[in-house]
Amino acid sequence: ILFNSAWLLWFSMSPLLPIMKETSIDMTQQDIWLSNMCALVGTIVVRLILGPLCDEFGGKDILVALLVTCAIPCGLAGALIHNFASLVTVRSLIGCVGGTLVPAQFWVSCHFTPECAGVAMATAAGW
Repeated sequence: ILFNSAWLLWFSMSPLLPIMKETSIDMTQQDIWLSNMCALVGTIVVRLILGPLCDEFGGKDILVALLVTCAIPCGLAGALIHNFASLVTVRSLIGCVGGTLVPAQFWVSCHFTPECAGVAMATAAGW
């Protein structure tokens, strides 16, 4: 359920970008592309940071902390985004939720034996 919530947060902004382009923010298609890339960069950076944090604090605590932290900019996106710079900032912060794959896989691998861990991880990642 936690990883599914992360996917909902992670992809919540993309369907709204064309509407934002037409109505509230003067953006080009290249600006939308750039905001998507910033979200991806946020994901990559967070994934690199979360590996050692999972080793130190455990997967569940890191996963919950990341979801709570990333839900804030997602929930406040309408109030926070008023120009292109704020869009890029919010997209980068929301993109960090894409890093939840690391603690989710870590957490699942701790609960299953090596004989069935692959099936459990595939189920958790695709759920």
